[in-house]
Amino acid sequence: MKLIVSLWRILKFALQNISRNLWLAFTTLTIITLSLFSLSSLYMLNTLTNEAIQAVKSKVDISLYFKPEVSREQILKIEQDLTAFEKVKDVTYVSKEESLEKLRDRFKGDVSIIESLSELESNPLGDTLMVTAKDTGDYPDILDYIDSQKKYAGLIQYRNYEDSAHVIERITDLARKIKKAALFISIIFVVIVMSVLMNSLRVAIYSHREEMGIMRLVGATNWFIRGPFWVESILYVLISSILTALILFPIMTSLDPQVALLFGSYHFRLSEFYSAHVISLWLKLFIGTSVLSVIATSMAMRRYLRV
Repeated sequence: MKLIVSLWRILKFALQNISRNLWLAFTTLTIITLSLFSLSSLYMLNTLTNEAIQAVKSKVDISLYFKPEVSREQILKIEQDLTAFEKVKDVTYVSKEESLEKLRDRFKGDVSIIESLSELESNPLGDTLMVTAKDTGDYPDILDYIDSQKKYAGLIQYRNYEDSAHVIERITDLARKIKKAALFISIIFVVIVMSVLMNSLRVAIYSHREEMGIMRLVGATNWFIRGPFWVESILYVLISSILTALILFPIMTSLDPQVALLFGSYHFRLSEFYSAHVISLWLKLFIGTSVLSVIATSMAMRRYLRV
């Protein structure tokens, strides 16, 4: 019962501290909310980057373009060999007629190219095999397997995996740089949050220094004296994290059309991801920032009041 009474008094004192300094409380809430919003935005940007890499990887394959004189029977035999290879997920056969039709569709707006294709007496293209690996890390092994097969020599005219691998490498490098930048910016915002909390609580601590002295004289424990300020800082974090979560959702929803346009057939929506992870994200923000706020409060009190 005494514990409940003590906790209620601590909460009451914390609310009184906030009500007596409304302008300071508003400023503190605003800065913490902006900091948490920035951290959350960095988290969503990192998620978007990772999904972009996965989207590119899902479209990567090894396209083997065969010489026009290679027969369909030879290509189908190669298809069977590649399908049996343990690291190959799927092999798709594209005939020279389908390739020519795709070429016409691709350049249907270019009159000169369409006329040039119409003047051709025969199809200059060869058949194609599109090889998909079980994992993107398996493509070099598949290429080594293809190169090791002497019976394939002289049949393959061109392969395009090197282009796709270069794209993946560049995107992965970009994601790595974004993560480093996000970590650096996150550290800055952590410092900002701690600085804001310490400075705002210094004012409250200074204005109540005489009351705390009296409380200490009548036998109040250290945790009871510190308690209202710990609760006050946690309340700031609680309100700020809720505001951040509420602000983020409409922003994520408004970005969905642009994200859908960027990803094309690869299904990813920021609003869906955010809705599925909002609780875990909110808990991370709240718990992490609450720990920082308690540390900041303790540092401010130890330095200025020597409690």
